[in-house]
Amino acid sequence: MSRWLTEAVPRGRIAAFRTVIYLFVAADLVVFTPWVRTRASVPGELYQPLLIGRLLPLPTPTPTMVAVIFWALLLLTLLAATAGHPGCSVGRSARCTWSG
Repeated sequence: MSRWLTEAVPRGRIAAFRTVIYLFVAADLVVFTPWVRTRASVPGELYQPLLIGRLLPLPTPTPTMVAVIFWALLLLTLLAATAGHPGCSVGRSARCTWSG
């Protein structure tokens, strides 16, 4: 069992899987759970944090905070999905086509 879990896998397959995960996060933000952003304007008195929010001193979400986190997550996941540079192939031996 442990041999199967630790068997060598081609880097391209890992890079492709990583890209799929990043694109799923972006799709989750935009397609699957867009209703979360509409709840940002709920008054702070009605906010009931999850267990992690009760254990850590996290602030009550505000519409500005939700918008900043949404756009930062979306931008960073799309940037990560393209291996950091537009026009680059995914993987460690990335080949970039630079125009300009």
